[in-house]
Amino acid sequence: MGKSSTGDFMGDRHFREDENELPYLVSSRRDGHRSGSSYGGRSSSRLYETARRLIEDDELEEALTLLDILIDRNPDEDRYWNLKGIVYAKIGDSSGFFGERQYEESLKCYNIAIKLNPGDYVLKRNKGLLLIDYANALRLRNEYSSAIHMIDEALSLLDENEIGRHTLADAWNVKALSYHAMGSTEAFKCYDKALEYEPDNEVIKANKDALRHYEGIDNLYFYG
Repeated sequence: MGKSSTGDFMGDRHFREDENELPYLVSSRRDGHRSGSSYGGRSSSRLYETARRLIEDDELEEALTLLDILIDRNPDEDRYWNLKGIVYAKIGDSSGFFGERQYEESLKCYNIAIKLNPGDYVLKRNKGLLLIDYANALRLRNEYSSAIHMIDEALSLLDENEIGRHTLADAWNVKALSYHAMGSTEAFKCYDKALEYEPDNEVIKANKDALRHYEGIDNLYFYG
């Protein structure tokens, strides 16, 4: 996701600072190319490890083929659904535009994984990270209320002690920009919250200054 025309600092952040923490991704590289049709007789554990290596190599469509085989074998395994959610997220990132289908498919997979294993924070974190990106896409489509609601859901899933401060600043910045576009002074509170996590972020400071400037020009512009 590139920088938007509104001057926010979302950038290409999805899973960036937490990617190395994901227990279901591996750093080893796979050897050669394997056709998806050759996997049918392999054990689930070997298929799962192969799917992780395929994701590491960005061979995402083939990884989806393996994950569909695994889910068909055992639909109650939360880690299969989690990995499938990650694949759809990466497909969206690599396409340059994260479309509605990728967001919804990824969310569906995370929701199923969380339902199967509600005590696993990694699953909730992955969903929370996705929701931040989804909210920003909604904001860029001028769906501000939906974006705010989605950020609130993301923040309810993320543990401040476990997630990076940049991610939290991202979330509050998206919420602030949404309120800003709506003409609500609630944006001030959200910018301040974002700056608690990244006090030296010049883009957030500039966004807040712009909001203050507009308020000075015409207080009737604001309803919040």
